[in-house]
Amino acid sequence: MLRVAMLMAGLALNAEPDNTKHDLGTVKTADGTKNVLIVDTPAGQVTYDASNAQVFDAEGKPVGTASSLKGGDKVHVIYVVNNGAKVSEIRLLK
Repeated sequence: MLRVAMLMAGLALNAEPDNTKHDLGTVKTADGTKNVLIVDTPAGQVTYDASNAQVFDAEGKPVGTASSLKGGDKVHVIYVVNNGAKVSEIRLLK
């Protein structure tokens, strides 16, 4: 019971703002010099501002920045809509 209460408290503390969005897709381009990430998603091609993005592998370990991504990588992109799509986190999928 205590564990459930602790988990629920953690979820409340880590709640995402309303403007946080998620996309699943395949990397088309990751340009580290321009801080741009282009991903093919089910809704179409999306261009993200990846200047502050941290990339995590499938186990949750940090592996670098968006410039480390390659075309064809499967990703889960977490971003904030604020004058464009600004990536906060990218998770590599298996």
